Amino acid sequence: MQRNSTRRRRLLRAAALAAGAALIAAPGTAAAQTAEAETAPGSAPDSASDAAPETAAAETSRDYDGDGHDDLLTIRRNGRLILHAGNGDGTFDPGVALGHGWGAYDMSAAGDLTGDGLPDLLARENETGALYTYPGDGAGGFTARLPAGSGWNTYGMFTAAGDFDGDGVVDLLGVRESDDVLHLFHGLGDGRFGARTVAGSGWDGWDSLTTLGDVDQDGCDDVLGREQASGQYTVFLGNCAGGFGATVASEAAFTPRAGGYASDVAGGGDYNGDGLGDVLAVDGRSGELSLTTLTGDPEPVVDAVGLGTGWSDERLPAVPADWSYDYGVDGKTDVYARRASDGALISYTGNGSGSFSNVYQVGTGWAGLTLVETAGDVDEDGFQDVIARSADGVLWLYRGTGDAGGLTGPVRIGSGWNSFDAIVSGHDFNGDGWTDLVARSAAAGTMHVYSGHGDGTFEHSLQFGVGWDALRDLTMAGDLDHDGRADLLGVRESDGCLYLYRGNGSSVSEAVKVGCGWDGLDAIAAVGDFSGDGHADIVARRAADGHLFLYRGDANGNFTTPIRIGTGWNGVDAIA
Repeated sequence: MQRNSTRRRRLLRAAALAAGAALIAAPGTAAAQTAEAETAPGSAPDSASDAAPETAAAETSRDYDGDGHDDLLTIRRNGRLILHAGNGDGTFDPGVALGHGWGAYDMSAAGDLTGDGLPDLLARENETGALYTYPGDGAGGFTARLPAGSGWNTYGMFTAAGDFDGDGVVDLLGVRESDDVLHLFHGLGDGRFGARTVAGSGWDGWDSLTTLGDVDQDGCDDVLGREQASGQYTVFLGNCAGGFGATVASEAAFTPRAGGYASDVAGGGDYNGDGLGDVLAVDGRSGELSLTTLTGDPEPVVDAVGLGTGWSDERLPAVPADWSYDYGVDGKTDVYARRASDGALISYTGNGSGSFSNVYQVGTGWAGLTLVETAGDVDEDGFQDVIARSADGVLWLYRGTGDAGGLTGPVRIGSGWNSFDAIVSGHDFNGDGWTDLVARSAAAGTMHVYSGHGDGTFEHSLQFGVGWDALRDLTMAGDLDHDGRADLLGVRESDGCLYLYRGNGSSVSEAVKVGCGWDGLDAIAAVGDFSGDGHADIVARRAADGHLFLYRGDANGNFTTPIRIGTGWNGVDAIA
C-alpha cells in the first residue's frame, strides 16, 4: 500500500520536491546544457583527460530527496515524471509530478553518474536515440541535463546504477538489437560514458534487464535478466572486470503475487531498509506493485510483499518490453482472427516460441465490420486494444481486459473513416510516446498519421507520400530494423513483392524490397516477437490452401525462411 508519513514530514518534503520540480519541467527544456560533444555508442573518450576518476566505490543510492530513504521514480502514462518518496519500510508516499513530456523517454535510476555524491537519472529519447544524464539536486529534483550519447535507439535494453568494471564509477550496460550483444560502456564520472567492451552475447529472446547491486556480497555488482519465452529470471553475477561469471536461476522469483506476468521489473534499491537490494515488479493484470528482497543465498530471493494496486498507470525505471500483441498479459504475443461462418472473434494465444497454445472465442457479432485491426494500448491502461470499423464509417475502440484476450466496448472514437481503405495501428509511429493510427486515403492514395493522445482518441497530425494505392496488405509491423522507430510493410500489386518502409518519425524511407512471391499470400499481419527471439515477426496466410506461415524477423528488416504454424485458416476472413 502507499502510505502517508506524518504531516510535518509531508510538508517539508513537498516544499523540497516543488523546488526540484521547477528545474525539470520537460525533458528537453532544461536550461543551459553543457557544450560537450555527445559520445556515440562504441566511441572512445575524447581525450586522456576523460579518464574516470579514482573513487573508493560507485554510489548507487536512489535517495533523490535526501531524507535517507531510497525513492522510486516512474513515468506515468500521461507522460509525467513522478517521484514516489520512500519511507524506508518498503512503502512509498503518493507521487509528486516533476515534469511532463516523458512518455517518449525510457529511463534508468542510474545512481551517481556525475561524481557529486547525489543520485542521477539516465534517459533515452526514443525518437532521436539521444541519451541524457539528468543530475540529481539532492532535494527531489534535477538540474540541467547533460548529453551522454547518441545512436541509442539501436539498443533494446539498457541499465545503469552498477560499477561493473570495478573502477569505482557507475557504468552502463546495453543490448544491441542487431546482434544481441551485451555491451558495457565504462562510466567517466562526469555523466558521460567512454569506450565500450563486450560483456556478453546471445541476448536474443531476453526482454528485461535491470541492475541488482551486489547480491552475493562479493564486491561486484550483478544484474537480473528475464527470458521472454519461458518467463525465467536469471541473476548474472558480476566479476568486477566488465563481465559476468556464474548465473543463478530464480524460479518464478519475481512473478507477481497474483500469479500474473510482470509487465515491469526494476531492481537495485534498498526500499525496506534492511541493507539488502530489492526488486520491484508490477503485475500486468492486477496492477499490483510487489517488492522482493534479494539475499546472498543460492536462491537469492525472499517472498514478495504487496504494496497495493493501481500501478498499471506507471512505468518503473527500466526499459519496458514490447507488449503490443500480448492480449493475455502472459509475456507471449497472440493473434486475433474473425471466423467467416458466424462472425465470431477468436483469440489464438501464442506459446512464446513460434506456435499457439490455446484458442478462445472472444465475442460474436463481428461479421458486419469492414475492418478489424490490433491497435496496441491506445488508451494506456496497460492492456492491448482492438479497433474496428463499421459499414457506416464509424471507428470503434474495443478495450483489452488482459484476460484470455478479452475485450470490452465498443466505444465510438470517430466517424468518416470509410474514406480510408487501409488503417493500421499498434505502435508509436511519430515518436511522441503514444500509439498512433496510420491510414491510406482510398481516393488519393496518400498516407495520413493520426496521433494518439493516450486516452483512446486521435487527431490528424500529418500526411506523407502519394502512390500508396499501389500496395495491398499494409501493416505497421513494429521496429523491424531495430532503429527505434515503427516501420510499414506492404505488397506491391504489380510484382507481388513485399516492401519495407522504414519509419523516421514523420514519414518513411524509400521502399526496400524484402522478397517476392507474395502474390499468393494474403491476410498479412504483424504479431510482434511471436517466436521469442527478440525480433518482430509477421504471419501470412497462403490463399491456395489456408496454411498460416510465420516469418521471423532478423533485426535488419528481413525475414527468415517461413515456418508453417497452422492449417485451416481459409475459414477466417480477417487476421489481426
